[in-house]
Amino acid sequence: MLEDDHVAQAATTKDVPGGDDAKRALDPGCWHRGLAIAVPVQQAFVDITVQRAFTQTVSPAESDRNTALRMLDRVARIAERVIRTSDPKAKHKFTPHLAVNLLPDGSLGISGNTGKKVVTDEQRKTIEKEIQTFAEGTAPRKGHHGHSSSSEERQRERRDRSKLRAFEDGVYVSHHPESPELAEIQAALHKPIKWFAISTPVRQSVPAQHGEMTLLGEQVTGWKRAPRDQDNPKTVYMGGVKLACVACQWAFEAVNRHLGHELGYRVVAAGTHGQFFPNWLMPPWMRTEKAVVNEIRVRAAEYDAVLDSNWVIRGEMATGDFVHDPSNSSSDYESD
Repeated sequence: MLEDDHVAQAATTKDVPGGDDAKRALDPGCWHRGLAIAVPVQQAFVDITVQRAFTQTVSPAESDRNTALRMLDRVARIAERVIRTSDPKAKHKFTPHLAVNLLPDGSLGISGNTGKKVVTDEQRKTIEKEIQTFAEGTAPRKGHHGHSSSSEERQRERRDRSKLRAFEDGVYVSHHPESPELAEIQAALHKPIKWFAISTPVRQSVPAQHGEMTLLGEQVTGWKRAPRDQDNPKTVYMGGVKLACVACQWAFEAVNRHLGHELGYRVVAAGTHGQFFPNWLMPPWMRTEKAVVNEIRVRAAEYDAVLDSNWVIRGEMATGDFVHDPSNSSSDYESD
């Protein structure tokens, strides 16, 4: 604190010490996120908010996937990174996938897989704290990947963080008027996050319900409550850390065909990496949808797998060179 606990405050630029450079720091023409600095004035400090400007340095390519879907993917990756880098043991214990989706009530839903690698309550709190910094505009530029990470990982995290910071600032949204869902995601970041599949890890390997299947069930419940025009379906985006496994892709396609088409909705994810993982557990909500179940059963048989009486797809895990991460988008942002 200062002598006599006095703090001088500059109400206008004419009161700001430091000449034209300090006055320019208060230029209202910049976008709205600020960085507080202290200027000494006769044994006092003046708090000045320096506006941080975000600039799109590279435009997106036509081949990039949907803008809102990319933003949901970024939220998922940010959530995953803060856990994997803050807890060295999490690398082999944390859920391999986090799904993120804008729920029918306008809130943000996040779910990991069930089973041996679940999101714990402590991890949930850490993730929420990190996401809150983006909602408040206080997220630092520096990420969580250290020098032990690959340059590709560090580069992707840098771009993810710059875009999320520009997103909350309004600059990112202004460049994408074709995506009204962005405003909905932005609003959702300021609401409590709805979590699913939060529990204590089990020691043994058990069938797992994948995170996107949990969130898809929330969507289908909402679709049934508010059906829409079949000729003008609403697209619902399912974001996540990874591309969908092949069984989840079967489920997306079956739900779109047998439920979404009738109810006026369709779910879209970033695509599938094409790898089959055994012990895929069908969620309870899906088991009563006979047409969906039958289609998934037929698709599984094509992989020499079987949907058994316990609603688990059994078979041999596919091997090969599979790309699990969604592709990078072309756009980039920088801040001063």
